[in-house]
This record gives sequence, structure tokens and C-alpha cells, in this order.
Amino acid sequence: MNLQEVKNQFPEAVGKIETFERLGFASRSGNWIDTLDFEEAQTACWLVGRVGDDQDADTLIRTLSGQRRELWMQAVNLLDLVSLERGLVVFIA
Repeated sequence: MNLQEVKNQFPEAVGKIETFERLGFASRSGNWIDTLDFEEAQTACWLVGRVGDDQDADTLIRTLSGQRRELWMQAVNLLDLVSLERGLVVFIA
């Protein structure tokens, strides 16, 4: 799904999605979630789960191996979503 499709599917989140667009969501780097405060990071994980690609799956895996425990559950749930949509198989030990 692309950002416009996510906006259409989740109209209540359009404002937050547009904020991430202004912050450079399209050109995000591998560790960009780590630069966000908790609320932004949660929303970013959610958004990645909706439009994510293989690189974003790697970002979510890095989030899981990071120190921000408050994001682990959301990251693992969304990693599952990215994996299903992309046909990836992810094993977390």
C-alpha cells in the first residue's frame, strides 16, 4: 500500500501521515524511528506496517533489538504485517 492508499483507508490518521510526509517519510533512513519521541515512534511503526518494504522490515527488526522496550510489541506486530504483505519469513529467537 502507498501513502495515499493508507490515507484513504484511515482518514482519521491523515494529519499524522502528512506530518510524517513533511518529516521526510519517503526518504527515511534505517534508524529514523530511533530519532522520534515515543508517540511519534508508535505512529511511525504503524505507518511502516502499512506501507513498509524489505528495508522497513529491517528497521522494525532493529527496533526489536533496541533499548526502547515500549516499542517492541508494536514493532513485532507490524513486522508480521510487513512480512505477510511482502512474503517475507521472519524468525525472532
